[in-house]
Amino acid sequence: VRLLRTFAKERAFVCLGLWAMLMLVSFLFYWSQSLLVMRYRNSNNKTSAYTIRLDGVPPELTSERKLKAFLEEALQMEGRIHGVSIAYNIQGLSDPERINAMIETIVEIDDLANDWCSEELATPKRELEARAERDR
Repeated sequence: VRLLRTFAKERAFVCLGLWAMLMLVSFLFYWSQSLLVMRYRNSNNKTSAYTIRLDGVPPELTSERKLKAFLEEALQMEGRIHGVSIAYNIQGLSDPERINAMIETIVEIDDLANDWCSEELATPKRELEARAERDR
């Protein structure tokens, strides 16, 4: 009985030691991964390093190709602008929910046209077409 108690105490201390070692190794792993993430973030470009925001763009320039050509000419950077993306502040419009509904209709029509969604799961095609026509 005494031998079993001694053995049990030894095993408890061994388990405690292993637990402490495992915790230490876990903290060291966490720390090394945090350093790796920081190094990765610092070594890679962020979008702010190669993008600009333009305000006051002429309202008739709604085509990204035309805007890119306009900027290349205006900035004398022919062939050096990688791309242009136009973002619209839909929430700033008078009825943003209507715009969101229109976008949903277009997406759903596109999903059906490309067989990305079965017709059983989607809004009936005739209803979608009627919505799209009404939204024109």
